[in-house]
Amino acid sequence: MKKLLLALLFVCSNAWATDFQDIWWDSTKSGMGIIIGQQGSSLFVSWFTYSAGGTAIWYVFTAPLVVTSANSLEGLSQQSASGTIQQFSGTPPTQYNPNAESSTIVGSGTLTFTSAVAAKFNYTLNGLVNAMNLSRFNFATVPPDSS
Repeated sequence: MKKLLLALLFVCSNAWATDFQDIWWDSTKSGMGIIIGQQGSSLFVSWFTYSAGGTAIWYVFTAPLVVTSANSLEGLSQQSASGTIQQFSGTPPTQYNPNAESSTIVGSGTLTFTSAVAAKFNYTLNGLVNAMNLSRFNFATVPPDSS
């Protein structure tokens, strides 16, 4: 029985290691975070933060998720996604004008997932190099499925 439980734990933890769709944050940098949308091995990354002047700002990048190193002893692999960071501007949704929409490349970023719940975000933004240590943002306790 003990071996069966360990085998199930291994299978479940390995499956979670590739599902990164969630809200992520660096607890030392309150007010900013990353929202990851995932479809298969493709990520859409939205980064919300503030400009130097204090204005709310969003950046995005898309990237394929690739295995960068494997750890066969634990059954987990380190995975990363790298992409070009873009900033979009335009009109508010209530006055949407597709002709006024534009995007500017402002840098590049690499998300490296070291586990199912931890990642590092290295980025260059407008020429400045920086990094964030990310973890999943837990804002509610999810009750177990009773079905």
